[in-house]
Amino acid sequence: MNRKQRRAAEKSSAGDPVAQTFAQALAHHQAGAFAEAEAGYRRVLARRPDHTEAHYTLGLALQMQGRLAEAIAFYQKVLVQRPRHVDTLANMGIALKELGQLEEAAEACGRAVTLEPGVSRHLSNLSAVLLMQSKHAEAEALLRQALAIDPNHVWSVCNLVRALLQQDKFGEGMELARRAVALNPDFAVAQYNLAIALSGVGAIEESIQALVRTLAIEPGLVDAHFLLAQQLLLRGEFAAGWAEYEWRWKLKEYSWINELPEVVAKPRWTGEDLGTRRYSSTSSRVSAIRCSSSATSQCSLRGFAMWFSAFSLL
Repeated sequence: MNRKQRRAAEKSSAGDPVAQTFAQALAHHQAGAFAEAEAGYRRVLARRPDHTEAHYTLGLALQMQGRLAEAIAFYQKVLVQRPRHVDTLANMGIALKELGQLEEAAEACGRAVTLEPGVSRHLSNLSAVLLMQSKHAEAEALLRQALAIDPNHVWSVCNLVRALLQQDKFGEGMELARRAVALNPDFAVAQYNLAIALSGVGAIEESIQALVRTLAIEPGLVDAHFLLAQQLLLRGEFAAGWAEYEWRWKLKEYSWINELPEVVAKPRWTGEDLGTRRYSSTSSRVSAIRCSSSATSQCSLRGFAMWFSAFSLL
């Protein structure tokens, strides 16, 4: 929702009960009261089902509440009436990406780019989908276009760092990661990307410092804890490293452990004396960063897997 939409709503509300309801819903939306805004938009649509802006803003309110499938349904109604509504396409693409519907997300974001090729956020949104599809070179090209338009768009810088690191371009990735941190030192993603880039060139000490800063900003960032565990273990700090390593249970790649059948999903053994009890071992291979203890070696984000074992009491 932009200033033009708000002014139009305010101007048209005089003497029109539906317009007044819409304006009130917009005010709730701007205040972050998305449930109240949703209720208002629904009242508008009950009276005027063809109200395009109410469909769009209701989609936004639902998306802000994490109800992505519902949001997409309303975005689709907007596009039936206005197929070139670029903000709808952009937000629908983001929602589809979050749901993992990457082909549909790429199509929506791509249409937004076609309609407004000079808008950096559309290029950045499409690149984020391409990164999830492992199309790193294509994402890199789009992000360079985005940054030519808006050099200080921190999300574009961070996504370009990701694209470069996935192609083992650690030198340029580290330079851009430092730039992202300079643009916004309190952005956890920027600090985390810098930590990955530093680990890629063997700068373990600096990488750990960047991870500490990352977790000071966003303490629950699981991937940062897991990388910190690896770096601490490489440095020989085993007590701290193994403690951080417990965060592996929250990795997406390790979600299988919570989906095991009841016969296998027994209490996890944490090293205590077994006595007369027995344990079973369940293993799974999880992709990770390959690091060598050699100072001349670099880390690779590809082509390596670690075997994790889960020991369960019987």
